[in-house]
Amino acid sequence: MIQENPFLNQVFPRVLIFLLKRAYPKYFLKIARELNSTYSTISKAISELIRMKLITIKKEGRRKIIKLTPTGLQVAVLLIDIQNIKKKRF
Repeated sequence: MIQENPFLNQVFPRVLIFLLKRAYPKYFLKIARELNSTYSTISKAISELIRMKLITIKKEGRRKIIKLTPTGLQVAVLLIDIQNIKKKRF
């Protein structure tokens, strides 16, 4: 069975770029609202990004704050570079 590459899924890069660009605390619901997505979709994407060691979650009271790992930061920067190249070419 061939597994789909998660980076082909538009949600993953959008979550990583969102986490890189926003300075304020990032919560599941806030990310879902900002990316115009459902909580369920964002939750699944975040679970996969955690598995890939691109983000971490830290509990603060009842909230879970999502942060990029050093590797996740590098990937997010590269994704922005790719976006910029695509904008210049097309």
